[in-house]
Amino acid sequence: MMKSSAVIMLTTLISNVTHLPVPDGLSFLSAGLSYNPTSSETTPDGVAPRGTGGGQIDRSCPTEITFTRALRYKDDASTVLDVATAPAPPDARRPVVVFFRAAAEEQLSLSTDVIRSAMCFAAAHGLVAVQVYYRENEKEWSEGTKDIAAAISWLTENADLFAANVSEIVPVGCGPSASRLLSIVIDKEFQLKGADIAGLILVSPAFRESDRSIERGLSNIKIPIVLAWSSSDAPDLRSTSERFRALLCEAGHCPRAAVIGQPGNPASVFDLDGTSVDLHGRLRQLIGQLDARGLP
Repeated sequence: MMKSSAVIMLTTLISNVTHLPVPDGLSFLSAGLSYNPTSSETTPDGVAPRGTGGGQIDRSCPTEITFTRALRYKDDASTVLDVATAPAPPDARRPVVVFFRAAAEEQLSLSTDVIRSAMCFAAAHGLVAVQVYYRENEKEWSEGTKDIAAAISWLTENADLFAANVSEIVPVGCGPSASRLLSIVIDKEFQLKGADIAGLILVSPAFRESDRSIERGLSNIKIPIVLAWSSSDAPDLRSTSERFRALLCEAGHCPRAAVIGQPGNPASVFDLDGTSVDLHGRLRQLIGQLDARGLP
């Protein structure tokens, strides 16, 4: 029976984070320390994707990693994505891990460098790592969800440029982006054609009162889910995660659940600071679930 190499590779990264040979400048991933990378003057291979935007080479990753910033996946200047990749054979097709954040958060959040460092680490160990920026509009909530759907579609269309496997896309939703990802999976308005999401990883999901349509569609979910929240989350956020887990179980789709030590962020899937061991264990269980279903 074939295995889902996307989740296998994610779990391998997590389970061996203290044992893998770590490229220069990435030892912070084992020690949980801050990271101040040295810029590389090596010119990586350029990327010229189909679509609406160009992109800028970011030299904050190790020399062997190409970190391309601000690739437009829609016409709006704020709908961009970053991609971290390592050199690969011409016929390689690598799993894709995708992080999401509201475009307005770029200058407000301290987690930008953490996520970028996690992306560099993932790329160094055989994944295509992507961070998608979407528009957060409270009056037009669906706008951000459509952005996320468009980004995944863009990745599917341009997968060959990154040696990515379109059948092994694993989105990681944290906070509000988690409910948006669920909407894409559940709601026909947002469902994608030709994009195969292997599974969902949801960290400290936040839902709006109007998200009750998600509850009605939970029984339609066909892909495995890992659900994690932090013991440091606010009480209402913790109760939301616990209630969501109960709703999924009632719908016959119990997720693998994990409680992590630090406030959740998308990079928690790599257990960067040693507080997400429980999440690592749940991901290992997810491998068995994917194997049993025979997903590619």
